Amino acid sequence: MVRQRMVSSGIPFVDITHARANHGAYLVLDARERVEFEVSHLAGSVWLGFDQPDWSVLDAWPRDTKILVYCSVGLRSSLMVEKIRAAGFSETYNLHRGIFGWVNRGFPIVNNKEQRTDRIHCYNRLFGTWVRQGKKVY
Repeated sequence: MVRQRMVSSGIPFVDITHARANHGAYLVLDARERVEFEVSHLAGSVWLGFDQPDWSVLDAWPRDTKILVYCSVGLRSSLMVEKIRAAGFSETYNLHRGIFGWVNRGFPIVNNKEQRTDRIHCYNRLFGTWVRQGKKVY
């Protein structure tokens, strides 16, 4: 699968079903851009960003915190997991298949008001082909 070749093989993943069942066990960070996050995100997640990440979101958390990072498909989050682990957070994981995989399983997402939504920001039209559920936003 192309996505697998894009993502570093050394980054540990958490399966979507496990992540949903254990959502409260992780600090969940969104590694997409702010506009993507505002359209929709996983409930309770914190925006980290990618191009200019807000590293201050980690300031209040001890280094043994379990962290789950996601983006659209797993590329940006994989890169952020590497950086967060390098900063000493060894229990940091990538959400397998990202928010697109989450949505494609029919799991809920919320908007910037934390209200359930079916809108999903697809990053671009190419990536949008991987989204099978919800209303695509570009």
